[in-house]
Amino acid sequence: EDAEVKDLMAQVYDAKETACAQDEQLRNFLDQLEGGSGETDVTAETVPSTETGSGETDSAETESDTVTETESAQE
Repeated sequence: EDAEVKDLMAQVYDAKETACAQDEQLRNFLDQLEGGSGETDVTAETVPSTETGSGETDSAETESDTVTETESAQE
């Protein structure tokens, strides 16, 4: 499946580049949307992973709270 996704992404990228080569206004518009580079798309995909990382941090904080409650109960 990953290979299929990569192939589709390559096709979309090629089509976009072809269209932008023919229309400078389109290129300028897409550059503004992307923040000036295609790497922005990769960053956008990373954002949900960062949110997941935050969720993991929340879990770690919850575990710390649980340990504190257990220690208090033992005293």
